[in-house]
Amino acid sequence: MVNYLLTTTAQFAGDFRGDCMADICAGPVILPSILGSRIFKRIHLYEYTPQCREVLNAWKNKNEGLFDLSSFMKTVADLEGCRSGLYFCSARTRTAITRILPLDLTNTPTMSKDDLPFDVIYSAWTLEAVAKTNAEYKAMVSLLGSWVRPGGGLLMMGSYGQTFYTLGEKKFHSLKLSESVVLAALDEAGFRFKRKSYFDVDPDNMDPACLSDSNGLFFISAVKNHE
Repeated sequence: MVNYLLTTTAQFAGDFRGDCMADICAGPVILPSILGSRIFKRIHLYEYTPQCREVLNAWKNKNEGLFDLSSFMKTVADLEGCRSGLYFCSARTRTAITRILPLDLTNTPTMSKDDLPFDVIYSAWTLEAVAKTNAEYKAMVSLLGSWVRPGGGLLMMGSYGQTFYTLGEKKFHSLKLSESVVLAALDEAGFRFKRKSYFDVDPDNMDPACLSDSNGLFFISAVKNHE
């Protein structure tokens, strides 16, 4: 599944060009930043929990003892055919990540005008973890869409049919999504669908420490309409 996430993210992000990408509340994971740093000069990471922001800042400041990304870096380097390997991908990503900021999607946040608009926003397994209803989900998609420039992109990854997921012994809510709901949310937010990918989930092969009732993973890219 890791290879699927890497190759699909690389392909979909490659559809867009620009100066700045934002990654919305993905936890202490910088996979999109590793791949996005090949395209975008500046990457802003927005995360709700201070613990995750602490880990992200520690990695950016080369305190890698808290966050070992060497396996991801090597996979990306191999995918890109990069001879310089780990060092080049790590240095490129650290340079591109210019801001690590708090963001609480439950309180209708606002962005600094100095940061807007973004060329691309990436969001993975975030909105469905916060939204309780389809209407709330659509409102959040519209909010993210308002931060994207016309002609820019919205890259969304998530799970279909998922009502919960676990991390260790903790169980968390997830809004049950369908493709029709996601595509309708994008259309109502002023985006036109570009392309999609789907990865079927085999429940027998799930990590016991990270379980869910998902039907499968989706990746959708969309372009913001010009007004």
